[in-house]
Amino acid sequence: MTQKFLLPLAILVGLLFPTLVQAKPKQCYDCHKEAQKEFGSFDKYIWQFVGGRQKVNRWKSLQEIPAKTSESDAMSKELKLRGFKFVGSTICYAFMQATGMVDDHVQGCFRYRVRANKDRI
Repeated sequence: MTQKFLLPLAILVGLLFPTLVQAKPKQCYDCHKEAQKEFGSFDKYIWQFVGGRQKVNRWKSLQEIPAKTSESDAMSKELKLRGFKFVGSTICYAFMQATGMVDDHVQGCFRYRVRANKDRI
């Protein structure tokens, strides 16, 4: 029986904001555990889509920031093959931004400058 659940994306890797999805929590849990068992940790599995390192972009304006990328397309495709639900490419890219896998601060943002200064130290 499928019902709407407030399912935190924390089930994926500890993301803190909840999303309304149509899914079976047990199925998501099982998919997560399978990936965890296969790769040693879900963290190792999910970070492979950005090569294990944060991808730092250098956008000049918000309009340049894409809604999805080839990495989020690959993540979405792989998660769907593993049985995850509600994991389209745009959702995956938002997830990558929220967890720090991708840094999309524009060059004029104070956070971009703070990070750039730390990188020089």
